[in-house]
Amino acid sequence: MVAAESRGRAGENYLLPGNHLSIPDLAAVAEDVSSVANPRWTIPMGLARFWSPLGDVFGRRSNSPLWYTSESLDALEHSPAVSGKKTLEELGHSLRPANETVGDIYRWFNDNGYLD
Repeated sequence: MVAAESRGRAGENYLLPGNHLSIPDLAAVAEDVSSVANPRWTIPMGLARFWSPLGDVFGRRSNSPLWYTSESLDALEHSPAVSGKKTLEELGHSLRPANETVGDIYRWFNDNGYLD
C-alpha cells in the first residue's frame, strides 16, 4: 500500500498475486514449517461439495470451527491466476517464497494460542 501510494499512478489498480499452490503442495509446505504431519488422504471435490451445505449448517449451529465451507470450496476450485507484472514493474513488488509466508502464519497462530 505504501508503494502504491508513493509510486503508483492515480486511478490505477494493482493486484498483489501470491504463489499458486495445489492443496497437496500447500499441505506439504505446512508440514515442513510446522513439523506436523499432513493428512495422507483427501476428500474428492465432488464429495466435499455434496456435504458442504450440511457442514455449513452444523458448524454454525454448534459453534465449532468449520473444516471447510461452500465458500472456501469455491475459492479453491475457481481461484483465478493473477498476473503481478504491472505491480512488479510499477511498484517493485515481488513474491516471498510460500514457505516463508506459511511459516509466519504458523508462528503467529502458535504465538497467539490458536494451536494449543
